[in-house]
Amino acid sequence: MSPLINLQLGWPSPRLFPAEQLAAATAKCLSDPDIAASALIYGPDLGYMPLRCSVSDWLSKFYLPSSGPISTDRIAITGGASQSLANILLAFSDKTLTQRVWMVEPTYFLACTIFEDAGLVGKLRGVPENEHGIDILFLREALSKFENEEKAKSKTESEAEPADQTGKVFRHLLYITPTF
Repeated sequence: MSPLINLQLGWPSPRLFPAEQLAAATAKCLSDPDIAASALIYGPDLGYMPLRCSVSDWLSKFYLPSSGPISTDRIAITGGASQSLANILLAFSDKTLTQRVWMVEPTYFLACTIFEDAGLVGKLRGVPENEHGIDILFLREALSKFENEEKAKSKTESEAEPADQTGKVFRHLLYITPTF
């Protein structure tokens, strides 16, 4: 009998780990003083520019967007899904102004903790899926119910001041994860 595979955590099989390739790439980077100097210090917020340029070029060639090439300003390199989600929340949410996070059920197991760490405790709501994806009718009704409840509250009770933050902050966030 084969050993059980734990699918709860979403970890890849160790057979897929590119240990040899990473060792070679690390040796190459650290043996070049110019690359090593930039690799071992804090880099730009959006990530290593040559990598962002490569990703931008590849996306532009692969998708051929009618609006023109994809700008490097639209590319951010992060350490993975959890860091990306935390960065997005820092940029587009506020613990006072963001009223609800609508999450597809089931969802990524670490997402709830990341939302709560961003100050959105008690604001997470599940949205079921159907054969077409997220249940839009359910979401529409839940949003409408929430908005009606907010209107019923007194203005002073529901009015909130944003934190010191620049950029667009959203009252509602929709978190969905693709399934294939």
